[in-house]
Amino acid sequence: MRKYVALIRHGPRWIEGKSVYAQGKPIEDHLAAMREHYDAGVLQLGGPFDHGGGIAVLDVRDEAAARAVMDADPAVLAGVMVYEIRALRPVFDVAGDLRTEGSVATLSEADRPGRLEGRPVSADQSGRGRACTAGDVAVQYPGILRSGH
Repeated sequence: MRKYVALIRHGPRWIEGKSVYAQGKPIEDHLAAMREHYDAGVLQLGGPFDHGGGIAVLDVRDEAAARAVMDADPAVLAGVMVYEIRALRPVFDVAGDLRTEGSVATLSEADRPGRLEGRPVSADQSGRGRACTAGDVAVQYPGILRSGH
């Protein structure tokens, strides 16, 4: 499985001057759908930003699956939200026990699929993360937010 980020923005049917919580049934249905995706292990992280828009981090097999999740979302179908999908290459991920070692040059070389070497992390007795043996943990994840983002 790969991680994809849906960057969510206000759609053409967003009611201006009202918060996300005052957008009515499409947002209620969106919350229910996201809850189902979370329970199924598809939604890894999601929620609104402080000043408009939001994020959904999806763990799915490919971009088509990520788009299928978002295309079926009630708020997207209602035009209250629109989204853009970006593939994510985790470099640090507490939930995925990933702590990438190496330099920026190493990460730059890793821009090609199959080149990024990560080191899984596990908790020691203090509960803090510690690096384990090296492995190709992040090989499957493509990049996100390139060119100075």
